[in-house]
Amino acid sequence: MRADLHGVGYQKQTLPQPTVTFDTTGATQRRTHSIETVGSYPAGAPDFQNGINVTSQGIEGVEITIPQFTFRETHYFASDDVDAAYRTTLMNLTGTVNDANFRGFSRGEVLFLGATGSRNNDGIWELTYSFAVSRNVTNISVGNINGIDKEGWHYLWTYEEQQVNADRLITRTVAVKVERVYEYADFGQLDISDPLN
Repeated sequence: MRADLHGVGYQKQTLPQPTVTFDTTGATQRRTHSIETVGSYPAGAPDFQNGINVTSQGIEGVEITIPQFTFRETHYFASDDVDAAYRTTLMNLTGTVNDANFRGFSRGEVLFLGATGSRNNDGIWELTYSFAVSRNVTNISVGNINGIDKEGWHYLWTYEEQQVNADRLITRTVAVKVERVYEYADFGQLDISDPLN
């Protein structure tokens, strides 16, 4: 591992230990369908199949707070350990998701947001790596469409059509698509030890 290695003029024990910070402050997301419709008035009102804020133009949805987990790891390196090739590796890995388990999270759940770094007057590099986590989900439902599987950083979108219900023309979701928008990458290329192990 690149972390904790000693470079020229530095002993291993002189490099500071890695540190970890995290944030579980919720994010916002537009939700087009509820978990459950708990009331519908008057009796005989159109069935929107859990659609929220349905109009003749489509399903507008609503902004809700959802779980979000981000974490940052700061590692320290001797001067020779952070060369141009390694900085290029960091650039190339930015905006990719893990292709295997990483820090206890399954394939596809961790997005590498990039790294920042600086070198002090003693030639020691301080690099902070930033990650965001989105959990994989299975067998979820959108409207009356069931059995949907989605990796954490895949993008889910819906297609709506107008149908007749209760003698009215209404908008309903008729298809759900799950798209891969990030490349997978081997986070082993970061070459950093797990600070929590």
